[in-house]
Amino acid sequence: MTVEALPAEVPRWRAGDSAARRPLWDFVRDSGLQSVVVGLSKDPNAKVTLLLVSSDTGRPMLAAKVPTTDGAAVAVEAEMRALEQIRALVSDDLRETIPRVVDVVSFDGRPAAVASAVPGTPMTVSYMRRRHTRSTARVAADLAAVGAWLTGFQRDTVRGRGPLNMDGDVAARLARRFPDDAELGADLERLAELHARLECETVPSTAVHGDLWFGNVLLREGNVSGVVDWEAGAA
Repeated sequence: MTVEALPAEVPRWRAGDSAARRPLWDFVRDSGLQSVVVGLSKDPNAKVTLLLVSSDTGRPMLAAKVPTTDGAAVAVEAEMRALEQIRALVSDDLRETIPRVVDVVSFDGRPAAVASAVPGTPMTVSYMRRRHTRSTARVAADLAAVGAWLTGFQRDTVRGRGPLNMDGDVAARLARRFPDDAELGADLERLAELHARLECETVPSTAVHGDLWFGNVLLREGNVSGVVDWEAGAA
Protein backbone atom coordinates (compact mmCIF):
# COMPACT_ATOMS: atom_id res chain seq x y z
CA MET A 1 0.00 0.00 0.00
CA THR A 2 1.28 3.48 -0.83
CA VAL A 3 0.56 6.77 0.90
CA GLU A 4 -1.58 7.81 -2.07
CA ALA A 5 -3.89 4.87 -1.36
CA LEU A 6 -4.84 6.22 2.05
CA PRO A 7 -8.30 7.79 2.43
CA ALA A 8 -8.31 11.56 2.05
CA GLU A 9 -9.88 11.93 5.47
CA VAL A 10 -11.28 9.51 8.03
CA PRO A 11 -15.07 9.95 7.83
CA ARG A 12 -16.77 10.45 11.18
CA TRP A 13 -14.15 8.82 13.39
CA ARG A 14 -15.76 6.58 15.99
CA ALA A 15 -14.36 5.29 19.28
CA GLY A 16 -15.97 1.89 18.74
CA ASP A 17 -13.78 0.84 15.82
CA SER A 18 -10.96 -0.62 17.95
CA ALA A 19 -11.36 -4.22 16.77
CA ALA A 20 -10.81 -3.25 13.14
CA ARG A 21 -7.74 -1.07 13.64
CA ARG A 22 -4.41 -2.12 12.19
CA PRO A 23 -1.41 -2.20 14.51
CA LEU A 24 0.74 0.92 14.21
CA TRP A 25 3.85 -0.95 13.09
CA ASP A 26 1.92 -2.76 10.35
CA PHE A 27 0.77 0.62 9.09
CA VAL A 28 4.33 1.99 9.18
CA ARG A 29 5.70 -1.00 7.28
CA ASP A 30 2.96 -0.97 4.67
CA SER A 31 3.31 2.78 4.07
CA GLY A 32 6.80 2.36 2.63
CA LEU A 33 7.93 5.43 4.57
CA GLN A 34 10.79 5.86 7.01
CA SER A 35 9.88 6.52 10.63
CA VAL A 36 11.46 9.13 12.89
CA VAL A 37 10.51 9.77 16.51
CA VAL A 38 10.46 13.56 16.83
CA GLY A 39 8.79 14.22 20.14
CA LEU A 40 7.88 12.75 23.50
CA SER A 41 5.64 14.98 25.58
CA LYS A 42 6.42 15.54 29.25
CA ASP A 43 2.78 15.51 30.33
CA PRO A 44 1.69 12.95 32.95
CA ASN A 45 -0.14 11.23 30.09
CA ALA A 46 2.58 11.36 27.47
CA LYS A 47 2.23 10.93 23.72
CA VAL A 48 4.95 9.97 21.27
CA THR A 49 5.02 11.82 17.93
CA LEU A 50 6.25 9.75 15.01
CA LEU A 51 6.98 11.29 11.59
CA LEU A 52 6.72 9.12 8.48
CA VAL A 53 9.16 10.47 5.90
CA SER A 54 9.55 9.86 2.16
CA SER A 55 12.93 8.28 1.40
CA ASP A 56 12.83 9.92 -2.05
CA THR A 57 12.25 13.53 -1.04
CA GLY A 58 13.14 13.53 2.65
CA ARG A 59 9.83 15.28 3.33
CA PRO A 60 7.48 14.24 6.14
CA MET A 61 4.28 12.81 4.69
CA LEU A 62 2.39 11.67 7.77
CA ALA A 63 2.55 12.18 11.52
CA ALA A 64 1.35 9.67 14.09
CA LYS A 65 0.45 10.68 17.64
CA VAL A 66 0.80 7.62 19.84
CA PRO A 67 -0.60 7.51 23.39
CA THR A 68 1.35 5.79 26.16
CA THR A 69 -1.45 5.72 28.77
CA ASP A 70 -5.23 5.51 28.85
CA GLY A 71 -5.37 9.20 29.72
CA ALA A 72 -3.20 10.02 26.73
CA ALA A 73 -5.53 7.97 24.53
CA VAL A 74 -8.43 10.18 25.64
CA ALA A 75 -6.41 13.24 24.57
CA VAL A 76 -5.64 11.68 21.17
CA GLU A 77 -9.33 10.92 20.67
CA ALA A 78 -10.20 14.51 21.60
CA GLU A 79 -7.70 15.83 19.06
CA MET A 80 -9.18 13.71 16.27
CA ARG A 81 -12.66 14.99 17.03
CA ALA A 82 -11.42 18.59 17.17
CA LEU A 83 -9.64 18.27 13.83
CA GLU A 84 -12.72 16.81 12.18
CA GLN A 85 -14.97 19.56 13.50
CA ILE A 86 -12.63 22.49 12.87
CA ARG A 87 -11.56 21.47 9.37
CA ALA A 88 -15.23 21.44 8.40
CA LEU A 89 -15.55 25.12 9.37
CA VAL A 90 -12.54 26.80 7.76
CA SER A 91 -11.78 27.91 4.21
CA ASP A 92 -9.72 25.81 1.80
CA ASP A 93 -6.62 27.94 2.36
CA LEU A 94 -6.73 27.52 6.13
CA ARG A 95 -7.63 23.86 5.84
CA GLU A 96 -4.25 23.29 4.20
CA THR A 97 -2.55 24.46 7.41
CA ILE A 98 -4.46 22.05 9.66
CA PRO A 99 -3.62 18.33 9.79
CA ARG A 100 -6.24 15.91 8.49
CA VAL A 101 -6.71 12.51 10.09
CA VAL A 102 -6.10 9.85 7.45
CA ASP A 103 -6.25 6.75 9.64
CA VAL A 104 -6.64 5.49 13.18
CA VAL A 105 -4.36 2.61 14.15
CA SER A 106 -3.73 0.63 17.31
CA PHE A 107 -0.79 0.76 19.72
CA ASP A 108 -0.95 -1.46 22.81
CA GLY A 109 -4.73 -1.55 22.39
CA ARG A 110 -5.07 2.23 22.33
CA PRO A 111 -6.01 4.42 19.33
CA ALA A 112 -3.16 6.25 17.63
CA ALA A 113 -3.98 9.04 15.19
CA VAL A 114 -2.27 9.18 11.80
CA ALA A 115 -2.57 12.62 10.21
CA SER A 116 -1.15 14.48 7.24
CA ALA A 117 2.14 16.25 7.92
CA VAL A 118 1.68 19.97 7.31
CA PRO A 119 4.49 21.73 5.41
CA GLY A 120 6.95 24.29 6.68
CA THR A 121 9.62 24.76 9.35
CA PRO A 122 8.65 24.81 13.04
CA MET A 123 9.16 28.22 14.59
CA THR A 124 11.18 26.51 17.33
CA VAL A 125 13.94 25.87 14.77
CA SER A 126 14.43 29.60 14.23
CA TYR A 127 14.04 30.48 17.89
CA MET A 128 16.65 27.96 18.98
CA ARG A 129 19.18 29.41 16.55
CA ARG A 130 21.52 32.19 17.56
CA ARG A 131 20.60 35.78 16.78
CA HIS A 132 17.07 35.25 15.49
CA THR A 133 15.53 37.03 18.47
CA ARG A 134 18.12 39.81 18.24
CA SER A 135 16.23 41.18 15.25
CA THR A 136 13.10 43.10 16.14
CA ALA A 137 12.05 42.96 12.50
CA ARG A 138 12.31 39.17 12.31
CA VAL A 139 10.33 38.64 15.50
CA ALA A 140 7.72 41.20 14.42
CA ALA A 141 7.34 39.38 11.09
CA ASP A 142 6.83 36.07 12.92
CA LEU A 143 4.15 37.56 15.15
CA ALA A 144 2.46 39.25 12.19
CA ALA A 145 2.31 35.92 10.34
CA VAL A 146 0.72 34.17 13.31
CA GLY A 147 -1.65 37.11 13.80
CA ALA A 148 -2.77 36.94 10.17
CA TRP A 149 -3.41 33.20 10.46
CA LEU A 150 -5.34 33.65 13.70
CA THR A 151 -7.42 36.46 12.22
CA GLY A 152 -8.45 34.23 9.33
CA PHE A 153 -9.14 31.29 11.65
CA GLN A 154 -11.38 33.36 13.91
CA ARG A 155 -13.14 34.92 10.92
CA ASP A 156 -13.97 31.49 9.47
CA THR A 157 -15.16 29.97 12.74
CA VAL A 158 -17.02 32.85 14.42
CA ARG A 159 -20.46 31.90 15.69
CA GLY A 160 -22.13 34.94 17.23
CA ARG A 161 -21.06 36.53 20.51
CA GLY A 162 -20.91 35.36 24.10
CA PRO A 163 -19.33 35.96 27.52
CA LEU A 164 -15.54 35.96 27.64
CA ASN A 165 -14.95 32.56 29.23
CA MET A 166 -11.23 32.19 29.95
CA ASP A 167 -11.52 29.11 32.15
CA GLY A 168 -12.10 26.35 29.60
CA ASP A 169 -11.80 23.73 32.37
CA VAL A 170 -8.34 25.07 33.27
CA ALA A 171 -9.12 25.31 36.99
CA ALA A 172 -10.36 21.72 37.13
CA ARG A 173 -7.30 20.48 35.25
CA LEU A 174 -4.97 22.31 37.61
CA ALA A 175 -6.76 20.82 40.60
CA ARG A 176 -6.41 17.31 39.16
CA ARG A 177 -2.77 17.72 38.18
CA PHE A 178 -1.45 19.44 41.32
CA PRO A 179 -3.63 18.14 44.19
CA ASP A 180 -0.76 18.27 46.70
CA ASP A 181 0.27 21.89 46.03
CA ALA A 182 -0.34 23.81 49.25
CA GLU A 183 -0.74 27.12 47.42
CA LEU A 184 -3.05 25.85 44.71
CA GLY A 185 -6.27 26.72 46.57
CA ALA A 186 -5.38 30.40 46.85
CA ASP A 187 -4.25 30.48 43.23
CA LEU A 188 -7.53 28.97 42.06
CA GLU A 189 -9.53 31.48 44.10
CA ARG A 190 -7.64 34.35 42.46
CA LEU A 191 -8.11 32.77 39.07
CA ALA A 192 -11.85 32.44 39.68
CA GLU A 193 -12.04 36.15 40.54
CA LEU A 194 -10.30 37.06 37.27
CA HIS A 195 -12.58 34.79 35.27
CA ALA A 196 -15.69 36.30 36.89
CA ARG A 197 -14.54 39.81 35.95
CA LEU A 198 -13.76 38.82 32.38
CA GLU A 199 -17.13 37.12 31.91
CA CYS A 200 -18.78 40.53 32.14
CA GLU A 201 -17.38 41.19 28.67
CA THR A 202 -18.87 39.79 25.46
CA VAL A 203 -16.71 38.75 22.55
CA PRO A 204 -17.16 36.87 19.26
CA SER A 205 -17.43 33.12 19.87
CA THR A 206 -14.94 31.23 17.70
CA ALA A 207 -13.15 27.92 17.55
CA VAL A 208 -9.92 27.81 19.55
CA HIS A 209 -6.63 25.96 19.20
CA GLY A 210 -6.07 25.72 22.94
CA ASP A 211 -2.26 25.64 22.86
CA LEU A 212 -1.15 28.21 20.29
CA TRP A 213 2.53 28.87 20.92
CA PHE A 214 5.53 28.94 18.61
CA GLY A 215 6.27 25.27 19.24
CA ASN A 216 3.05 24.35 17.43
CA VAL A 217 3.39 26.73 14.46
CA LEU A 218 5.22 26.10 11.17
CA LEU A 219 6.27 28.83 8.74
CA ARG A 220 7.09 28.86 5.04
CA GLU A 221 8.10 31.95 3.05
CA GLY A 222 7.02 34.22 5.88
CA ASN A 223 3.53 32.77 6.27
CA VAL A 224 1.99 30.22 8.60
CA SER A 225 1.94 26.95 6.67
CA GLY A 226 0.93 24.61 9.47
CA VAL A 227 -0.48 24.53 12.99
CA VAL A 228 -0.26 21.27 14.95
CA ASP A 229 -1.18 19.74 18.31
CA TRP A 230 -4.94 20.32 18.45
CA GLU A 231 -5.82 18.11 21.42
CA ALA A 232 -7.02 21.13 23.43
CA GLY A 233 -8.89 22.57 20.42
CA ALA A 234 -12.64 23.13 20.36
CA ALA A 235 -15.08 24.24 17.70
